[in-house]
Amino acid sequence: MDLISALRTRYRSYLLIAAIVGIISLLLVQFEQYVQTNDVEKADQHLSSDWQLYKRMFVTADGRVIDTGNNNNSHSEGQGWGMLFAVKNNDQAAFDTIWHWTKENLQIRQDPLFAWCWNAHNTTRPISDLNNATDGDLYIAWALTRAGRKWGKSEYTNTAITIVKHTREFMTRRHAGMTVLLPGSEGFEKDEHLLLNLSYWIFPAFKEFAQIDPSPTWDELHNSGIDLINKTRFGQWELPSDWIVLSPSGQVELSEDFPPRFSYDAIRVPLALFWADISEQKLLEPYKNLSDHFSRLQSTPAWINLEDDSVAPYQASEGFTGIIALANAAQTDGELKTTEPHVTEDQDYYSASLVMLTRQAIEETQHHETKN
Repeated sequence: MDLISALRTRYRSYLLIAAIVGIISLLLVQFEQYVQTNDVEKADQHLSSDWQLYKRMFVTADGRVIDTGNNNNSHSEGQGWGMLFAVKNNDQAAFDTIWHWTKENLQIRQDPLFAWCWNAHNTTRPISDLNNATDGDLYIAWALTRAGRKWGKSEYTNTAITIVKHTREFMTRRHAGMTVLLPGSEGFEKDEHLLLNLSYWIFPAFKEFAQIDPSPTWDELHNSGIDLINKTRFGQWELPSDWIVLSPSGQVELSEDFPPRFSYDAIRVPLALFWADISEQKLLEPYKNLSDHFSRLQSTPAWINLEDDSVAPYQASEGFTGIIALANAAQTDGELKTTEPHVTEDQDYYSASLVMLTRQAIEETQHHETKN
């Protein structure tokens, strides 16, 4: 065989090999696309139906969590909840979207904290009040803490540390012999008295903050929260009010700046206690008594006036009643799964958020019990 014939033969062999390689490469690409698509479908299947519905109803494509009960505005609290739910459901894409919107639109103060409200109807100036809401700051930091741990993202953790340290340094006060949490940077220090909101004491988050920001402050806040809840017993049901006033002597009174009610804020107090495995009977007993009374009436009011014991003329939401049922079950050693509500199409943002928080608290507490 002459050289030209040999080269032609070799060339044809190369063409054949190239064709085979091309076919194999094409098959590999198609297989990879199939695997990726299948993985996405599996990931979607692993997301809870409650989270998928919550996202569809309340989270926009650009990551804004909509408060449908308040003119479709958005709040730092809601952004933090959305991020927390995304981490729980291992939905990193949703987490990143919500976090990006939050950074771009709410983290616009001169410190690492967040403006508390974004007005959906003011396109030229959606933020008119730069004051922060400390619970929103803490929920965002809590979600970032968990995201950094779950997905191995140090930037999440570092951002959480920055927020947590600033909150500890600037949003806490020593008052009446205890460390307390200001609800925001402005408007809550009244002469010698402090205006406080006990729903901002997120006990399970304090435990995790102590791991990324070792400081006695987090234990001090835990202790002050328990002390204040024990002191804050108003009306025939001995319930906490949404807002309280703390004097320098440690006396707790109902606030004159807000309605004297056990309502939409204070309902989060028993949830935080349960979530942090704080199961002292004295702390949860008022909610059991409340549940027993109103379950006989087959009606739970949306609020109770703690001055005259009058009640709202309309029913509490499913998210509200779900927390009452949870506190009752925790007191009676009942089956917690039977208390779990679900997100439904007819719920507004706040009720659905309480449902999501309740379900997460139950799942994490039961998981903790199983591990131990």
